[in-house]
Amino acid sequence: MKTKIAILTLSIIFVGRICLSAQTDKGTFLLGEFTNISLTGDGTPLSMNLGWSTHKVKSDSGDEDNSNPDKEFSVNLVPRVGYFVIDNLAVGLDFTLAYNHINSTSGEYISNRTGFGAGPFLRYYIPANKLLPFAEANYSIGSSNTKWDYGTIGGERSTKIQQWGLGVGLGIPMGEKVAFDALIGYQSHMYKEKEDNEDNIRHIVGTIGLKLGLTVLL
Repeated sequence: MKTKIAILTLSIIFVGRICLSAQTDKGTFLLGEFTNISLTGDGTPLSMNLGWSTHKVKSDSGDEDNSNPDKEFSVNLVPRVGYFVIDNLAVGLDFTLAYNHINSTSGEYISNRTGFGAGPFLRYYIPANKLLPFAEANYSIGSSNTKWDYGTIGGERSTKIQQWGLGVGLGIPMGEKVAFDALIGYQSHMYKEKEDNEDNIRHIVGTIGLKLGLTVLL
């Protein structure tokens, strides 16, 4: 009886390892979605969902303004599609849809910003028994549009967006093809005005944060 139980247990473990390995084999498709929600930090259009940010303003003229908004809310939807070109290595594209709202403490300044971005990503899964640890790199470009009001005046502006990031994460299988992902990493984000920017003023945000989402392996 003990021998049968041991054989059954080993068989289950063996089959489980095959399933987990097959999920990241060459020729598999990767579909995923990250929902990023931020209530703290500087919160840029393509930023992570939970994090602590530094905000720097640079200008070719030497003038700088390092002020930060008082209250900010942003939500980002990041669907992605990828393909395993070799075992454990997936390449693909990220697409970002973003919304950001700023309200100063005095209530004099209010803005609403929408953004879109797209770019490639690489994800490498480290072979393991039950979990799916991975390392990831990504790069995105895009644009955003902001409508703002300051007291009795208001306006609209467009910005260019550029971003890259590195991180490590862990996938927790929720069945044969679905995994819950948690990724911690660093994201560098730069944006600048498209028009009336003779001094080439750039806003640079560095974020160490956490991203959560779901990945489907087909």
